[in-house]
Amino acid sequence: MCGVFGRSKQAYYKQLHHKADTTVKEETIVGLIKKKREIWKRGSGRNLHQCLLPELKQHNIKNRER
Repeated sequence: MCGVFGRSKQAYYKQLHHKADTTVKEETIVGLIKKKREIWKRGSGRNLHQCLLPELKQHNIKNRER
């Protein structure tokens, strides 16, 4: 079955877990941003990022810009 799709079972399940982890992290980040924006409506992205750094560390989300 693996030969049909051109990848191993290990690669398939690794991709599934990676997508699930990424989705959870993105939802967490979006939730934190929305919560901060309710309180602090007019702030720059840089200030927002600095404000969120401690909370991102609590959730074990690494600070990487894409």
